[in-house]
Amino acid sequence: MAAVVFDFGGYGGSDWRPPSMTANYDEATYILTWLSQQPGIDPQRLGVMGHSMGGTTALALAQTHPNIRTTLLLSMAGAASPTHPAHLLLATGVYEELNPVPAMQTLFAEANSRHETAPFVVLGDFQDGAARSLVVSATTDHALAPYDAHLQLAMVQWAEQSFGLPVTALPLVSQ
Repeated sequence: MAAVVFDFGGYGGSDWRPPSMTANYDEATYILTWLSQQPGIDPQRLGVMGHSMGGTTALALAQTHPNIRTTLLLSMAGAASPTHPAHLLLATGVYEELNPVPAMQTLFAEANSRHETAPFVVLGDFQDGAARSLVVSATTDHALAPYDAHLQLAMVQWAEQSFGLPVTALPLVSQ
């Protein structure tokens, strides 16, 4: 697997621009297009991951680009259906302040045909692109979700399953 990590304009080490979800989507689309043209990258086996505002952008990107085969979202808000986006993993922590667990359970219920809300179940099938799961860490909040070892392991294993790769047993290592 390969990964591209970037800062949206106006955040981190990027050039300043006013906050804009449209600009975030455009930047993410540019990165996706660039990545799909790189040697050694299969443009039919792409995934997207995002946290918070980045998760909201990742969800929009995955819903409009059918070549995205897995979608990993941390601590974010939005809407999904039982078929879009493909292979949806929702991840959060019990101490999440901005998008608390009940809100993530509501999103998960909308995103699966059984309207299941319980975490730690896999619904749907990886063969047909409709696998869904909600993972809740017992130890993290909004800001620390990307650094939570349990959520990191769940995301790596979800991506492996989505792409038909062997699931690895990575050790849990805290930052």
